[in-house]
Amino acid sequence: MSRSSERMLTELANDSSLRRADIARREGLTRARVTQLLALNRISPDAVQQIRQTATAGKRPVSIRVLLGLADGRGVALSAKDAHPSRLAER
Repeated sequence: MSRSSERMLTELANDSSLRRADIARREGLTRARVTQLLALNRISPDAVQQIRQTATAGKRPVSIRVLLGLADGRGVALSAKDAHPSRLAER
């Protein structure tokens, strides 16, 4: 999904001594955020295309919670209504 998350995943695969905490310190992020960013690599190419179309159509941005739901295979709908924070609390 993201070039930086793809880069992090590649670094972890190529360096067995590298930990998520190391990447987090280097990037100025929490280890939890690095874990979330790495999870975005599991979003299917079809879902990525749908997200790009939604963004191109000028609709509201998709929240990180919706993206992580897609990464976990929960198949969340990507309409602007579904991306609204009040709707996320219902899930």
